[in-house]
Amino acid sequence: MQKLTIELPDRTLAATMVEPPGDSVGLRGLLFVHGLGSGQRSYVARAATACRQLDAACLTFDLTGHGDSSPGREPRLRDNLADVVAAYDRLLDNPRIDPARVGVCGASYGGYLAARLVGERSIRRLLLRAPALYDDAALDESHPRPLSKADADASHLFVGLNRAEVEILVVESERDEVIPHAVIETYLRNCPEARHAVLAGAAHGLTRPEWNAAFVSLIVSWFAAL
Repeated sequence: MQKLTIELPDRTLAATMVEPPGDSVGLRGLLFVHGLGSGQRSYVARAATACRQLDAACLTFDLTGHGDSSPGREPRLRDNLADVVAAYDRLLDNPRIDPARVGVCGASYGGYLAARLVGERSIRRLLLRAPALYDDAALDESHPRPLSKADADASHLFVGLNRAEVEILVVESERDEVIPHAVIETYLRNCPEARHAVLAGAAHGLTRPEWNAAFVSLIVSWFAAL
Protein backbone atom coordinates (compact mmCIF):
# COMPACT_ATOMS: atom_id res chain seq x y z
CA MET A 1 0.00 0.00 0.00
CA GLN A 2 1.54 3.29 -1.13
CA LYS A 3 0.37 6.84 -0.47
CA LEU A 4 0.86 9.12 -3.46
CA THR A 5 -0.34 12.36 -5.00
CA ILE A 6 -1.95 13.13 -8.34
CA GLU A 7 -1.01 16.49 -9.79
CA LEU A 8 -3.42 18.62 -11.79
CA PRO A 9 -2.51 22.08 -13.12
CA ASP A 10 -4.09 23.93 -10.19
CA ARG A 11 -4.56 21.32 -7.47
CA THR A 12 -3.29 18.09 -5.93
CA LEU A 13 -5.23 14.93 -5.13
CA ALA A 14 -4.36 12.52 -2.33
CA ALA A 15 -4.37 8.89 -3.45
CA THR A 16 -3.47 5.37 -2.39
CA MET A 17 -2.16 2.57 -4.60
CA VAL A 18 -2.72 -0.99 -3.37
CA GLU A 19 -1.01 -3.73 -5.35
CA PRO A 20 0.08 -7.33 -4.88
CA PRO A 21 3.62 -8.03 -3.69
CA GLY A 22 6.23 -9.10 -6.18
CA ASP A 23 6.87 -7.95 -9.71
CA SER A 24 4.24 -9.85 -11.70
CA VAL A 25 2.76 -8.01 -14.67
CA GLY A 26 -0.45 -8.17 -16.68
CA LEU A 27 -2.49 -7.38 -13.58
CA ARG A 28 -6.06 -6.16 -13.44
CA GLY A 29 -6.34 -2.45 -12.67
CA LEU A 30 -9.22 -1.09 -10.59
CA LEU A 31 -10.10 2.54 -9.92
CA PHE A 32 -12.46 3.44 -7.05
CA VAL A 33 -14.42 6.73 -7.09
CA HIS A 34 -16.13 7.83 -3.88
CA GLY A 35 -19.31 9.85 -3.52
CA LEU A 36 -20.08 13.48 -2.68
CA GLY A 37 -19.01 14.46 0.82
CA SER A 38 -17.15 11.17 1.27
CA GLY A 39 -13.53 10.25 0.58
CA GLN A 40 -11.15 7.45 -0.26
CA ARG A 41 -10.98 6.26 3.35
CA SER A 42 -14.01 4.00 2.96
CA TYR A 43 -12.53 2.45 -0.18
CA VAL A 44 -9.01 1.58 0.94
CA ALA A 45 -10.17 -1.57 2.75
CA ARG A 46 -12.36 -2.53 -0.21
CA ALA A 47 -9.42 -2.00 -2.54
CA ALA A 48 -7.20 -4.14 -0.31
CA THR A 49 -9.71 -7.00 -0.49
CA ALA A 50 -9.95 -6.69 -4.28
CA CYS A 51 -6.16 -6.61 -4.51
CA ARG A 52 -5.83 -9.75 -2.44
CA GLN A 53 -8.65 -11.77 -4.02
CA LEU A 54 -8.26 -10.62 -7.62
CA ASP A 55 -4.49 -10.08 -7.84
CA ALA A 56 -5.33 -6.51 -8.88
CA ALA A 57 -3.58 -3.17 -8.60
CA CYS A 58 -6.12 -0.72 -7.16
CA LEU A 59 -6.19 3.06 -6.84
CA THR A 60 -8.34 5.08 -4.45
CA PHE A 61 -8.22 8.87 -4.21
CA ASP A 62 -9.90 11.96 -2.78
CA LEU A 63 -11.80 14.13 -5.23
CA THR A 64 -11.04 17.85 -5.16
CA GLY A 65 -12.70 19.37 -2.09
CA HIS A 66 -12.74 16.04 -0.25
CA GLY A 67 -10.49 14.23 2.21
CA ASP A 68 -6.84 15.24 1.97
CA SER A 69 -6.98 16.71 -1.54
CA SER A 70 -6.42 20.41 -2.12
CA PRO A 71 -9.63 22.21 -1.12
CA GLY A 72 -9.39 25.42 -3.18
CA ARG A 73 -12.74 26.68 -4.43
CA GLU A 74 -15.75 24.45 -4.26
CA PRO A 75 -15.38 22.21 -7.31
CA ARG A 76 -17.82 22.00 -10.17
CA LEU A 77 -18.88 18.72 -11.70
CA ARG A 78 -16.43 19.14 -14.59
CA ASP A 79 -13.58 19.73 -12.12
CA ASN A 80 -14.31 16.42 -10.43
CA LEU A 81 -14.57 14.66 -13.79
CA ALA A 82 -11.07 15.97 -14.54
CA ASP A 83 -9.99 14.49 -11.18
CA VAL A 84 -11.28 11.07 -12.24
CA VAL A 85 -9.53 11.26 -15.62
CA ALA A 86 -6.27 12.18 -13.88
CA ALA A 87 -6.69 9.32 -11.40
CA TYR A 88 -7.33 6.86 -14.23
CA ASP A 89 -4.18 8.02 -16.00
CA ARG A 90 -2.18 7.65 -12.79
CA LEU A 91 -3.47 4.10 -12.36
CA LEU A 92 -2.41 3.27 -15.91
CA ASP A 93 1.07 4.67 -15.21
CA ASN A 94 1.63 1.48 -13.20
CA PRO A 95 3.62 -0.76 -15.59
CA ARG A 96 2.31 -3.91 -13.91
CA ILE A 97 -1.25 -3.27 -15.17
CA ASP A 98 -2.62 -4.65 -18.42
CA PRO A 99 -4.45 -1.67 -20.05
CA ALA A 100 -7.00 -4.11 -21.48
CA ARG A 101 -7.96 -5.27 -17.96
CA VAL A 102 -9.13 -2.04 -16.35
CA GLY A 103 -12.32 -1.64 -14.33
CA VAL A 104 -13.88 1.29 -12.47
CA CYS A 105 -16.14 1.23 -9.41
CA GLY A 106 -17.99 4.42 -8.53
CA ALA A 107 -20.66 5.18 -5.91
CA SER A 108 -23.40 7.82 -5.95
CA TYR A 109 -21.83 11.06 -7.26
CA GLY A 110 -18.74 9.00 -8.01
CA GLY A 111 -20.90 6.55 -9.92
CA TYR A 112 -22.01 9.33 -12.25
CA LEU A 113 -18.40 10.47 -12.68
CA ALA A 114 -17.34 6.88 -13.43
CA ALA A 115 -20.07 6.66 -16.08
CA ARG A 116 -18.78 9.90 -17.60
CA LEU A 117 -15.23 8.55 -17.64
CA VAL A 118 -16.31 5.99 -20.24
CA GLY A 119 -16.43 8.83 -22.76
CA GLU A 120 -12.86 9.85 -21.91
CA ARG A 121 -10.95 6.60 -21.42
CA SER A 122 -11.12 2.89 -22.23
CA ILE A 123 -12.81 0.81 -19.52
CA ARG A 124 -13.55 -2.90 -19.71
CA ARG A 125 -15.96 -3.24 -16.77
CA LEU A 126 -17.90 -0.63 -14.82
CA LEU A 127 -19.66 -0.99 -11.47
CA LEU A 128 -22.06 1.82 -10.60
CA ARG A 129 -23.37 1.68 -7.04
CA ALA A 130 -26.42 3.89 -6.48
CA PRO A 131 -25.27 6.25 -9.27
CA ALA A 132 -26.49 9.83 -9.29
CA LEU A 133 -27.80 11.34 -12.52
CA TYR A 134 -27.53 14.91 -13.81
CA ASP A 135 -28.44 16.89 -16.89
CA ASP A 136 -25.69 16.81 -19.51
CA ALA A 137 -25.59 20.62 -19.29
CA ALA A 138 -24.61 20.41 -15.61
CA LEU A 139 -21.02 19.64 -16.63
CA ASP A 140 -20.55 23.27 -17.60
CA GLU A 141 -22.63 24.96 -14.91
CA SER A 142 -20.86 27.13 -12.37
CA HIS A 143 -23.02 25.79 -9.53
CA PRO A 144 -20.91 23.18 -7.76
CA ARG A 145 -23.67 20.79 -6.68
CA PRO A 146 -26.29 20.04 -9.33
CA LEU A 147 -29.49 18.26 -8.41
CA SER A 148 -29.58 14.54 -9.19
CA LYS A 149 -32.89 13.53 -10.77
CA ALA A 150 -34.45 10.57 -12.53
CA ASP A 151 -35.71 12.63 -15.48
CA ALA A 152 -32.36 14.30 -16.17
CA ASP A 153 -31.62 15.21 -19.78
CA ALA A 154 -28.62 12.88 -19.95
CA SER A 155 -28.85 11.61 -23.52
CA HIS A 156 -25.18 12.36 -24.21
CA LEU A 157 -24.12 10.29 -21.20
CA PHE A 158 -26.18 7.30 -22.29
CA VAL A 159 -25.09 7.49 -25.92
CA GLY A 160 -21.51 7.32 -24.69
CA LEU A 161 -22.21 4.37 -22.40
CA ASN A 162 -23.89 2.42 -25.19
CA ARG A 163 -21.20 3.17 -27.78
CA ALA A 164 -18.36 2.06 -25.53
CA GLU A 165 -17.31 -1.56 -25.29
CA VAL A 166 -17.91 -1.66 -21.56
CA GLU A 167 -19.84 -4.13 -19.43
CA ILE A 168 -21.93 -2.40 -16.77
CA LEU A 169 -23.29 -3.53 -13.42
CA VAL A 170 -25.74 -1.17 -11.69
CA VAL A 171 -26.01 -1.85 -7.97
CA GLU A 172 -29.02 -0.58 -6.05
CA SER A 173 -29.52 -0.28 -2.30
CA GLU A 174 -32.98 -1.65 -1.54
CA ARG A 175 -33.76 1.09 1.00
CA ASP A 176 -31.75 3.92 -0.48
CA GLU A 177 -32.84 7.26 0.99
CA VAL A 178 -30.65 9.34 -1.36
CA ILE A 179 -30.83 7.78 -4.84
CA PRO A 180 -34.43 6.72 -5.60
CA HIS A 181 -35.31 3.59 -7.53
CA ALA A 182 -36.44 5.81 -10.42
CA VAL A 183 -32.84 6.86 -11.04
CA ILE A 184 -31.75 3.23 -11.18
CA GLU A 185 -34.60 2.52 -13.60
CA THR A 186 -33.40 5.36 -15.85
CA TYR A 187 -29.92 3.86 -16.04
CA LEU A 188 -31.26 0.39 -16.77
CA ARG A 189 -33.75 1.63 -19.36
CA ASN A 190 -31.09 3.58 -21.21
CA CYS A 191 -28.40 0.90 -20.88
CA PRO A 192 -30.36 -2.23 -21.82
CA GLU A 193 -27.30 -4.50 -21.72
CA ALA A 194 -26.43 -3.50 -18.14
CA ARG A 195 -26.72 -6.00 -15.31
CA HIS A 196 -28.64 -5.12 -12.13
CA ALA A 197 -28.03 -6.20 -8.54
CA VAL A 198 -29.80 -5.18 -5.32
CA LEU A 199 -28.21 -4.98 -1.87
CA ALA A 200 -31.04 -6.36 0.24
CA GLY A 201 -32.20 -4.07 3.03
CA ALA A 202 -29.30 -1.66 2.50
CA ALA A 203 -29.41 2.10 2.95
CA HIS A 204 -27.39 4.47 0.80
CA GLY A 205 -24.35 4.69 3.07
CA LEU A 206 -23.86 0.93 3.62
CA THR A 207 -23.32 1.64 7.31
CA ARG A 208 -23.90 -1.94 8.48
CA PRO A 209 -21.07 -4.49 8.13
CA GLU A 210 -23.28 -6.97 6.31
CA TRP A 211 -24.21 -4.36 3.68
CA ASN A 212 -20.57 -3.49 3.10
CA ALA A 213 -19.65 -7.17 2.92
CA ALA A 214 -22.31 -7.77 0.29
CA PHE A 215 -20.99 -4.84 -1.74
CA VAL A 216 -17.40 -6.08 -1.52
CA SER A 217 -18.56 -9.51 -2.66
CA LEU A 218 -20.16 -7.90 -5.73
CA ILE A 219 -16.96 -5.98 -6.46
CA VAL A 220 -14.88 -9.16 -6.38
CA SER A 221 -17.30 -11.24 -8.44
CA TRP A 222 -17.90 -8.54 -11.07
CA PHE A 223 -14.27 -7.69 -11.69
CA ALA A 224 -13.10 -11.31 -11.59
CA ALA A 225 -14.01 -11.48 -15.29
CA LEU A 226 -11.48 -8.80 -16.23
